[in-house]
Amino acid sequence: YTLSLHDALPILSVEKFYDVNVSFKANFNNIVRYISNLERSNNVIDIQNLDINVSQNNLNGNLNIIVWGIKSI
Repeated sequence: YTLSLHDALPILSVEKFYDVNVSFKANFNNIVRYISNLERSNNVIDIQNLDINVSQNNLNGNLNIIVWGIKSI
């Protein structure tokens, strides 16, 4: 039996695993800390549609988080 490279390796694809919308009301330091923690994650993450508005002493906003992963097919 001859084993080809195609037989030995699985076919991989990059896929969107999670697509989450987050709404928040927080102070500036907490928002920066949250986004920083997302960026330091071991996962491949896109932060999209970041919308922040000022309301009294807090910031109100929304953001979309997409988590990507590799899946064998």
